[in-house]
Order: sequence, then structure tokens, then C-alpha cells
Amino acid sequence: MDKKTSILEAAIKLFSTKGYDAASVRDIAELAGVNLAMISYYFGSKEKLMESLFHEKMDASKIKIETILKDTSLTPFEKVERMLSDYVSKVVANQSFYKIMLYEQVLKQNPVILKLIKELKLNYAFLTSELIKEGQRSGDFKKKLM
Repeated sequence: MDKKTSILEAAIKLFSTKGYDAASVRDIAELAGVNLAMISYYFGSKEKLMESLFHEKMDASKIKIETILKDTSLTPFEKVERMLSDYVSKVVANQSFYKIMLYEQVLKQNPVILKLIKELKLNYAFLTSELIKEGQRSGDFKKKLM
């Protein structure tokens, strides 16, 4: 594992167990097995490290969903199944990150992170809406639920 990835993994672990405020940059560097200056080199600050962590995880999720939605070999129903299965797998595999994400939403301390989460939710809502419309056009989903 490269140094940048080691730092991100250490940050996830410490932010999810100690909380963002209690986890020091020194703690992160020590757990990652890197020099303290490496965090400044790669991220600039603890806040930028947190932002980078969210960008990395959220961008990967967005790409995965977009890939599923573009897969013409899947029916809309299969796409929904794949998206849900993928989401559950991600949450199980990345419990620490999702704990941080929930914590940030509840405490609303970091406006940059809240903005990233809001953008992700809006993007998911748009993509899901498009998938539902696709399913309705193909006849896989009912046009009226009631």
C-alpha cells in the first residue's frame, strides 16, 4: 500500500473511533507509519485530508452507479438489484467510513463535507429517477404506483 492510501486508511480508522476532532494528525501519521510531514505533503491539512477521504469514497461510488446504469445488458430491474446489492456490500465493507459520514451529517460541523454529501445524495436521486423512468418506458416498472 502506498503512503497516501495508508494515511487515508489510518484517518478512516481514527476518525471513526475517536472522532474527527480527537484524532490528531500525529495519531494518523503514527498509525499510517509515515512521517508527519507526509500528511501535509499529500493533503495540506487535517480538514483537506477529510475532504480527500470523502471525495475518494464518494467518487468511487458515483462511478460504480453510473457504470451499472450504462450497462445495456441489464434490465432496469436488474440495475436496481445490482445497485442495492452494491450499496449493502459497500456499507458492510466500509462501516468505518459510513460511521464518519453519519456522524458528519448529524453534527453538521464541516460545511465542505456536508456539501459533498448533499451533492452525492442529489446525484443519486437524479440517477435513480432516470432509472425509474427507463424502467417505466420499458414496462419493467409500473407508471402509477397507486
